[in-house]
Amino acid sequence: MNIKRNILSNAVFLKKLLPIALFIAFVIVNTIFIVDENALIPLGLVLGSVIIVTTLRSPMAAAIILLAGRIVVDLSMSSDGSGLSIGSLFSIGCTGLACWHTRLYFKQVRTHVLFPPLLILLALVTIASLNAATMKEAFSISLKLFLPFLIFFAFLTNIKNKDHAFKVILLLGVISLIAVGSTFYHWSSGQLEKQVFKGYGRLTGGYSSHRNHALSLFLFIFIYISLAFRVGLGKFRYFFFVCLGFSLFFLYHTHTRSAQLVTILALLSALVALKRWIVLSSLGVALGIAILNSETIQDRFKDLVLVFNVENIEWDTVKDLGSGRYLMWSRAVPTYFEQPPFNIIFGLGSGKHTLLSQRIYDPFSDLSEDSEIQYTIDTHNSVLFLLFQFGPLSIIVYAYILWKTLMIGRWLVQNGKTDWERIFGAVIIALVVGFASNDSISNGFVDRTSLNVLLWPVFAVAYKLKELSEADVTDNQFKDVRVIGSA
Repeated sequence: MNIKRNILSNAVFLKKLLPIALFIAFVIVNTIFIVDENALIPLGLVLGSVIIVTTLRSPMAAAIILLAGRIVVDLSMSSDGSGLSIGSLFSIGCTGLACWHTRLYFKQVRTHVLFPPLLILLALVTIASLNAATMKEAFSISLKLFLPFLIFFAFLTNIKNKDHAFKVILLLGVISLIAVGSTFYHWSSGQLEKQVFKGYGRLTGGYSSHRNHALSLFLFIFIYISLAFRVGLGKFRYFFFVCLGFSLFFLYHTHTRSAQLVTILALLSALVALKRWIVLSSLGVALGIAILNSETIQDRFKDLVLVFNVENIEWDTVKDLGSGRYLMWSRAVPTYFEQPPFNIIFGLGSGKHTLLSQRIYDPFSDLSEDSEIQYTIDTHNSVLFLLFQFGPLSIIVYAYILWKTLMIGRWLVQNGKTDWERIFGAVIIALVVGFASNDSISNGFVDRTSLNVLLWPVFAVAYKLKELSEADVTDNQFKDVRVIGSA
């Protein structure tokens, strides 16, 4: 009996100690990482052990730790092309844990509205894998596509009430401070003066890619908006207004046109959804004044005008439109539809999405089967990423998934029980608009695991809020029936 009592008392003690220990670990990892990136590997091993143990006790806590760990990994390392990167290994571990969790809650997962389209996508990916460039490519791309949805279902099945749903957003906001804190450090250390590309200082923060950095900031901006307008946070919500301001500032200094453009479109769509016409008009006027008075903005976005006048501009200018994207896409797409019927319907195969862009981008490169640069030039467009590998049906499936998510946001705007739920619904609409528009003009969320695994937990909260709200209505109707019957 004493042994059993000691075990139970220790379990209770560990449960109380865990949140404190995780917070301390968060501070230590963030601090040491900024000072010494080489310290990440041993810390990662410790973090991995904590994740495995926590998964057995609290799946939601484990999921939050996984996302925090993913941010740290993205800030620290990138693949050198030899073997699997730390990020890939981390994704494999996340996928294993998420699959295990999905199996436990499979009865809930299989009845979800997104499950049928994901089965179709899985079938398309399986067909493409049979004609993959390499099995490593097939495996890596499958992880990219399905890990975010496994994370989505992991969060969806563990959120029990609306307070729990909000805490997920709050925790996402907190762990995003790892990335924003790193960006603040690099900005204050003079990164803008050290990294100059095409005449502009580029702020990449701790990321290896300015595009990854910019799209992460795009996501964090809307997480901060949802937290800044949560009245229940009291004065703490003003802290997220500060984070929002810094994130907008940092996004501007990434000079990443696609991310900046979709952020503006997303903000406008959120304001339209909420019918904030005065704010919308004011933002429009402010943007107009900024464009007219900023040579930097005019220079960076001049391609948006030139692309509609291609016939009347010089060839050198055409080749540089969208950093070469316009020429690549306008030639690669017709080439795709010249392929055999089977390839047009089901795609060229996993990992072969860069084959057409390779030929267009550099027609003088060695395209022999044993060439080391056979698949190296990315399409820089997530729609083409899907089309070239898996065929047009994959685009329709992904568009359907995003449309259903957009409708969830619309439902929350129209039927949310609180102001925060309605604002959060507008945030979901903004994120979907940003997702779709960015991936139509650049490589974005579909093929960037680090972004997608942070985005889909936010969508999971939206789906769960709608489900909980509808359950509340049903419960209230049932209570009314009981009262009438008893009378």
